Amino acid sequence: MEPTGQPVHAAYPTEQRWQFFKSHDGEEFALIRLNLAAEELAGHPFYAYRVGVAVPISNPAFNDLPDNAAYESLSRIEDLLLDAIERDRQGLMIMVMTMSGFREYTFYTKAPDEVPAALAEVARAAEPYEIQFYVEHDAAWELYESYRASCGCPLSRPQAGAGGSGDEGVDDA
Repeated sequence: MEPTGQPVHAAYPTEQRWQFFKSHDGEEFALIRLNLAAEELAGHPFYAYRVGVAVPISNPAFNDLPDNAAYESLSRIEDLLLDAIERDRQGLMIMVMTMSGFREYTFYTKAPDEVPAALAEVARAAEPYEIQFYVEHDAAWELYESYRASCGCPLSRPQAGAGGSGDEGVDDA
């Protein structure tokens, strides 16, 4: 239930559905991978904190994007981040954005106090890459919703009153 008493129709997604798209605002170019399965969890009161993890890319290739060697390292770092933040359904990766000499991984979590220690472990394993991060309250999932809207991705989650308790697959521990 939401704090308002309204049911939350959310379940931790068992599969990920990624939508790839490009963004260009005249000066900045970005490649974006958005997890559409995250909409099943979007706005769930347990996952009210957004975590952004930026990894600067040294010696980027064309258009400040990573070269092949950097992509391999970034894939390894992504696996480390997934293991650290998604462990025991503590968080969910919702987006990966690559642009202007860095890649940012975005998650929503129900364990914001555990993020610094988890990312310290990732940072040690990711050397020589630097890990920068923030944790911010975003109960409405505004960032996720803005990118979902900008990619033109249709909303497919059930609307309020569609049945179910909304806590399937989500525990408050």
